[in-house]
Amino acid sequence: MRTCGRVCSLAALAAIALGFAGQCVAADAPPEGSELARKIATVFEQAKQSVVAVEYVVELSGPRGQQRLTGATMGVVASKSGLVMIPGTALQVSPMNPAFGLVSVDAGKFTWIKVISGTGAKFDASFIGRDEDVNLAFIQVAAGQEFNVPPLAFQHPSLRAGEEVLLVSLLPRKYGYEKKFLLTRINAVVDKPTRLYSAENLPLDFIGSPALTLNGAAVGIVGRDMISVGGSGGLEEFAPNLMILPTSAFWRFILNPPVKKAPKGWLGIEMQALEPDVAEAMGLPQGAKGIIVSRVFKGMGFPAEKAGLQAEDVITHLDDKPVDVDKPADVAVFRKMVRDAGPRTDVAL
Repeated sequence: MRTCGRVCSLAALAAIALGFAGQCVAADAPPEGSELARKIATVFEQAKQSVVAVEYVVELSGPRGQQRLTGATMGVVASKSGLVMIPGTALQVSPMNPAFGLVSVDAGKFTWIKVISGTGAKFDASFIGRDEDVNLAFIQVAAGQEFNVPPLAFQHPSLRAGEEVLLVSLLPRKYGYEKKFLLTRINAVVDKPTRLYSAENLPLDFIGSPALTLNGAAVGIVGRDMISVGGSGGLEEFAPNLMILPTSAFWRFILNPPVKKAPKGWLGIEMQALEPDVAEAMGLPQGAKGIIVSRVFKGMGFPAEKAGLQAEDVITHLDDKPVDVDKPADVAVFRKMVRDAGPRTDVAL
């Protein structure tokens, strides 16, 4: 069977079972005897009930004054009370060019939100907040409505490279928000600074999609890891690549959703990894790990300046916790430690 990503509807299950990728062919039902097709059909039919469309109107303030945007995104129902997760970058600055200018959902003020179930029923909802590290936002269906969309029960199993997962998303409004799926394969597991799964051929229109094993376990959400792609000192860059965030990355927000924009800690420095050859040149003990302060932002009152940090300072611990960084790829470990400490929090370096 081909290992590339495959996006189809139930009508294409026969093609998938035969190993054809990228084709959707008419079929009344999966061929008898196709175990893979039956698994996909079962998982897809169950999971798609918890995937909804979310339409919105939002007002943005900018150099040209107020801008009123209308749009739609997908959502995943996460609790019986009507908590819905949506992508944190759902708003299009330029509706005429959807590929350009996605901004965070907390950049403006929502004036209207509707959650649309698979039956077409519409429900009023309100914006709660967004966490910028996992790049997920949360809305709440208003009380007093007969909202009976079943929540997706996320689980916490670990995935392995080579394992197949099913993603569920939506077609555009002109197709009635019909559900679609993509069958893809985990091709890498990242453990620092937090666990992430890389998968083959994740298209942009699957941002916010739930990821499920072929046994039906919901194990994550397609999104962006904003900590690892951030610039030095926390100045974030918007990376085009998508990853699968495991349940552990956002579970705490299902239990306690962020209000407005979840605050994060910030030092105000540029930094680099304390690599072994650099540590040796600086006369540090063998095996020393940490980060080197390469620049302190001055004149803006950031914590690093107030604390007297200087360029070439080496930070090996934060609140007695070792900074396990000895290569550039691990700088995000320290960034996460600082951000998780929260704003206006005293830390010992």
